[in-house]
Order: sequence, then C-alpha cells, then structure tokens
Amino acid sequence: MAEQTSASLTVDLRDGQGRPVHAVSSVASDGDCVGRISAGGGQAQVIDAGSTHYLKGDSAFWAWAVSQPGAYGVPEFWVGKWVRGSMATLEAYGVETMCSLSVAVGNVTADFGGAKHEVGPRSILGRQAVSVTETGSAGSLTLDVAATGPATVLRGVQRAAGSATITTTFTHLGVAVHAKAPADAVGIN
Repeated sequence: MAEQTSASLTVDLRDGQGRPVHAVSSVASDGDCVGRISAGGGQAQVIDAGSTHYLKGDSAFWAWAVSQPGAYGVPEFWVGKWVRGSMATLEAYGVETMCSLSVAVGNVTADFGGAKHEVGPRSILGRQAVSVTETGSAGSLTLDVAATGPATVLRGVQRAAGSATITTTFTHLGVAVHAKAPADAVGIN
C-alpha cells in the first residue's frame, strides 16, 4: 500500500461531540489533493496544490469547524471564500486527515500490538477481500485487504478504546490527481 502514488479516500468518523463527519478526496503522494468535507450540517471544499493548502466552507461548516479542538475564530469574510494556509493552520479543520496519503495509510495500518483474527474471503467494494482484525488495549483495527493481486488495503476500520470509529475506504488507486490553486484565495497565516 505504501507504494501507491494516488488514491481516492472516503473517511467517515464522528467528531468529539458525536456529530458525523464525511470527507471524500483524491490524493496523490506528491501533495496534490482535491476533496470535500460534510460536517456540522455544512460543506467545504479542499485543494492542496503542492505544498499550499486551500479551504472554502459555507457558514454551517465554519460554525462546526471553530468548535473543534485547536481551531480558532473565523472571520465572517471567510464564509464562501477560498482561504490559504499552512497544513498546521488548517489541520484543526481536518484537512491533513483527508489530504495526506501517508497519513491515511498510517492511520489504517497502525499496530495495536494485540491478537490478530482473519476472516474471509468476502466482498468489499465489489472485490474479494480478506479481513484481518487486530485487537489490543488501545482498540481494534480491521483491514480489508484484496484477496487477489497485490496486497492492497481496500478499507480500514479503526475503533479506539472508548472512542469513535474511523472508517477509511481506498478506491481509484494509481489514478492521477490534478489540483489547481484557486486564484482568489485569502491568506490566513
């Protein structure tokens, strides 16, 4: 999985208040990413073009975003505008989780240091897969790995002890990602 140059990711989780967050993105290992986030009843678009990060959200998204740990107030003029910032600045709004192939792969291949259990084959996303679940004191991780061809993770489900479940689905492996920086972005750094 680490050798993948690009993938489409679907990430589903619940925030600290139990509200659903849904993110869909196309990510390349060179840093390019295009995607969208649904959270708090709002929507946002994300573009990473090289090492520059852009986010554009509606008012409901920004209201949700400022309630997240590490976030800070959002000026009203950001609503509906592209904002440009560093990954550290935008991570409070969930950008790194959906726009970094290495973070996504790392999240779903974490080692809990526990017992492993295998089930399969079964159909995942229309492909035959073997599910491997590892359980430890920190929680559990289930990887659905393609049963034929290269060992490719199709889906990872991480359940942290006493916390929410994060599901990451990988599709469109190796498909080129074309991210273009918006011309009218407002800098936030």
